[in-house]
Amino acid sequence: MEKESFLSLKAKQNFAAAKLLFRDYTYYSCSVHCIYYGCIQTAKHVLFTIKSFDDKKITRLYYLENNKRRKKAIKPLGSHEFLIKLVYDFIKLKSHRDANAVKNEFNSLKVLRLKGDYENELINFVQSQQALKQGEKIIHILKKLYLK
Repeated sequence: MEKESFLSLKAKQNFAAAKLLFRDYTYYSCSVHCIYYGCIQTAKHVLFTIKSFDDKKITRLYYLENNKRRKKAIKPLGSHEFLIKLVYDFIKLKSHRDANAVKNEFNSLKVLRLKGDYENELINFVQSQQALKQGEKIIHILKKLYLK
């Protein structure tokens, strides 16, 4: 069993907060935000724990990747896109199916998070439930493969 990191603890807190916001206050947009960041934190925890990455290494890899992309006239990745790509590439070593599932769930969850955080719309009950299922699927796959 791996030692719990602060990222892992914050991810658990974000999921608990999401459920509380969803259930007790019907703050659906806020719950989606917490779910998304809980998944980002869990993904970073996996990279830190299993790959021995730290923030400096991720930042260095991020800049290297985006410099390559710029030289090829390809749009640079955002920091979350890059983190999702890192996790995808890592999971793909064990399971293409799980890697694709995590990438698809993350991308779909990110769309909801952006809508909830930045658009002049509210997230509804169904969308919040969808986000929770997507987040739980991401966490389940990461735990199944790496956090026994």
